[in-house]
Amino acid sequence: MSFLRSYETAMAKYTDAPEIYHRACATGLAAAMLTTHRNRCLLAGGIKKRYTTMWVMLVGDSGHSRKTTCVNMASAVLSETELGVSLRSPDDGSPEGFAKDLIRRENNRAGDAAHLMVAPELTNFMSSLTKEYMRNAKFMLMEFHDGPDIWRKMLSKEEYTLTYPRFSLIGAIATELIPTNTLSEDWAGGFLNRALIIYDKPSRVQRESKTPPNSLMKSLAKELDGALKCWRLARAKRSKDKKAPQTFDYDAKGLKLKQQLEDSLPVVNDGNVRMLFARSDLHLHKLAAVEQVMMDPESPVITAAAVDAASVLWLHWHRTAGGLMSLAFARTNADMEGDRLARRMMRLLNAAGEKGIEEMVLMENVILDYEKFTKTFTTLEMAGKAIKVAGDDGKVLCKWVG
Repeated sequence: MSFLRSYETAMAKYTDAPEIYHRACATGLAAAMLTTHRNRCLLAGGIKKRYTTMWVMLVGDSGHSRKTTCVNMASAVLSETELGVSLRSPDDGSPEGFAKDLIRRENNRAGDAAHLMVAPELTNFMSSLTKEYMRNAKFMLMEFHDGPDIWRKMLSKEEYTLTYPRFSLIGAIATELIPTNTLSEDWAGGFLNRALIIYDKPSRVQRESKTPPNSLMKSLAKELDGALKCWRLARAKRSKDKKAPQTFDYDAKGLKLKQQLEDSLPVVNDGNVRMLFARSDLHLHKLAAVEQVMMDPESPVITAAAVDAASVLWLHWHRTAGGLMSLAFARTNADMEGDRLARRMMRLLNAAGEKGIEEMVLMENVILDYEKFTKTFTTLEMAGKAIKVAGDDGKVLCKWVG
């Protein structure tokens, strides 16, 4: 069993969070460690170095999904690895803060301008990026995801120069806060298509609270470090063989399965959704590369088995991310009062579950203004998140379907 499967299986015993969250956190953790110079995993394609830089964003309903718990679990395992907290980026979300930290890393070790942000509560960071004065930070992070060969910018009258800067992310944000903490341009303009947005709801309830022991964190960290060590040794051996591939790519069967997966996706007619999935091919390449390194660190190629394992996260992202974008588009350009009302509706309808809430009762608990109530509910209907149905007694019921 690979580190990724060991992590997913072990953590699922201690929380009723969707298991896909654990899979995403483990993958994001391994991917970030593979962006460091020592563990570097360079992907084939393009004319420059392509790293496994990944942004993993867990999205779930407040209080029920345990998304924050999952990110904290990943953080605890990271702390027990050889790299430990040294891989973590500063909490300072300013452009200067990120750039200075990467320069410090580059000065300590050439080619090591890589760090990981672990954000159990991503709300404040995402909210700050919506501000006009932080627009440059957003563009900077997009560049740090892509890893330009040379990055040179003037920030606060000081020049910064970096070689292949890499910014990785593992974070969590509530579904209700997506509309007010993202902009339409984030979804359609390239920022969020760099992220693997993993949305899900718990499928089981764990009545008894459980805390994973520190020994488990140490054991998982040791397994991760062990896989990375094997990878480094195998990569060093291949570097001495001129005929061996020096970048990570699919073998014939892996490439065939990749193409089959891409062909199996439904046709997307919405231009905005197509933009959201514009980096789909690269996401799958990164996911498969991480799966392969963790599955068989000595393999010089990405096999069909790794592609198959990577498809679980990749297909989940394809199934759910578009719906979240629809919700964001419905609310992003609305008035602030409408955003507040929509969040309140979400909470009440989520709590009501399948039985729903009578329309008039919902209005009484949200706002005593039918026009404003209707306007806000309609935006949720347009986003495919809420519906109105006729109850058995003829009254109108409101239900959450997001």
